[in-house]
Amino acid sequence: MTTPAWKNEYAVGIEDIDHQHQYFFLLIQRLQNLFAKGSEPRFISNLIDELVKYAVFHFKSEENIMEYRAYPHLMEHRIKHIRLIEELNIEKIRYDCGTTDSVALVAFLERWFTSHTTTEDAKFGNFVRELCQKG
Repeated sequence: MTTPAWKNEYAVGIEDIDHQHQYFFLLIQRLQNLFAKGSEPRFISNLIDELVKYAVFHFKSEENIMEYRAYPHLMEHRIKHIRLIEELNIEKIRYDCGTTDSVALVAFLERWFTSHTTTEDAKFGNFVRELCQKG
């Protein structure tokens, strides 16, 4: 399993959101490294808990920025966040119960992160850039 690498395409152009995305991505890398080292399951489970809690924090922070900017698609975005947290919690339960493995879990997290940031979050970044251009 190769360690996932940050790509510039994950940046949305909003400093706070981009910093939070970078940290979330770092948590995914840390998780992959724990798996690679064969770390104790309790350390891995604790890091997965941290990932879930950080995702909840990040989504709330992102939604606050969207609300401040009067993003017209906030409610749809919020619903996607709720679904993502549900999926993440299900994956954590599957890992804790032994019905998924490290490769599948990291692949899920990478896919989840890259898909959401490069599509949904990118739309918000474009919206903010357009606002700034209009003055």
